[in-house]
Amino acid sequence: MSASIIVKQALRMPFAASARPASSILSRYQYSTSTAVTETREPVALQADLISGAPEEVRMHPCRIYKSCKAATQSGITNTGVWRLDFDTQLQAGRFENELMGWASSADYMQALQMKFTSKEDAIAFADKQGWEFTVQDPNEKIFKKKVYADNFKYSPNKLRFVKTK
Repeated sequence: MSASIIVKQALRMPFAASARPASSILSRYQYSTSTAVTETREPVALQADLISGAPEEVRMHPCRIYKSCKAATQSGITNTGVWRLDFDTQLQAGRFENELMGWASSADYMQALQMKFTSKEDAIAFADKQGWEFTVQDPNEKIFKKKVYADNFKYSPNKLRFVKTK
């Protein structure tokens, strides 16, 4: 036997041991021979905060949804396509200075939480489902102005365009 056949057989072993017969899968479903029309109901959207068991201060914590901007230290726009949801810092959150290191600490554990979403609608739907108060900050659109290096040397009969300080 070749090595590839032995590997394939070895890979099948765990799956074959856990396989169930079709009769056990079908027994989970109930079948009926009745011709009566059953009533179908629309699914009701349930607020996640009602069943999550989260404390009240988490449910009423305001959050903000925004699109991340380009880092000032980089020229690329790689990580700017995601929408972020983060929580505002609260003034009554119990800020204090850590005695050991001297760092500023906070009792607000939600301020460090940051979530990423692929679209603005996904972030809004998630915040709505959780029952959070949120604000949406739309990104500033960049206005691209075509620049030509030759414009620096263009003749202008009016005042000089460059103002010198000395």
